[in-house]
Amino acid sequence: WWTCQSSKLQLLHTIKAWFKDPLRSFSNWNSSLSFCQWNGVSCDSLSRVNKIELSGKNLSGSVPKAVFQLQHVETINLSNNQLFGSIPGNLSSCLSLKHLNLSNNNFTGPLPKGSVPFLETYDLSNNMLSGAIPENIGLLS
Repeated sequence: WWTCQSSKLQLLHTIKAWFKDPLRSFSNWNSSLSFCQWNGVSCDSLSRVNKIELSGKNLSGSVPKAVFQLQHVETINLSNNQLFGSIPGNLSSCLSLKHLNLSNNNFTGPLPKGSVPFLETYDLSNNMLSGAIPENIGLLS
């Protein structure tokens, strides 16, 4: 159990470190609270991170792969920020992911490849993406 909790904590700290946070949305992301009580983080009854909700926080920077390494996350919403660079290409490691919203940012480059078996919504609108649309993108549940 400790190893699992420790790895979640490391992934969350990696996420925090990658973003510039002028509004101090990460101000309570510290060891004085359980990560399930941190701003923008929700957990299920087993203390597994199941939602990252950081929409409209004026975050900037590129998105670290760590965001997509939380095994039980069902929702990731990083919309309405100033995020840039390419979208990490390892979405298929998010086996529980149902909702991904990266809209209204400044992402560039191609769409990530790989299938996400339970994905229901995938919003990448209002970015500067380029390249071919992967064939499997329409295979949403």
